[in-house]
Amino acid sequence: MMRTITAWELVQQYKADYGTLPTVGVELQELRYFADANGYEMPNGDDVLAVCQQLRTWAQPVSGQAGLFDN
Repeated sequence: MMRTITAWELVQQYKADYGTLPTVGVELQELRYFADANGYEMPNGDDVLAVCQQLRTWAQPVSGQAGLFDN
């Protein structure tokens, strides 16, 4: 029996296990293999892609904005 998992939890678990986000362009394929290998039911593909995109956006520095300790 497959366990349910949210898109957010799946991507976070992948990131915790591998130390990185899935490869750009093949996120769904990598996460589908990961979900199958760990006994999870694959969440909606659009939700998974949205989570990956949001996490990549948060990881990028804001251009033109000084950092906390930049003087």
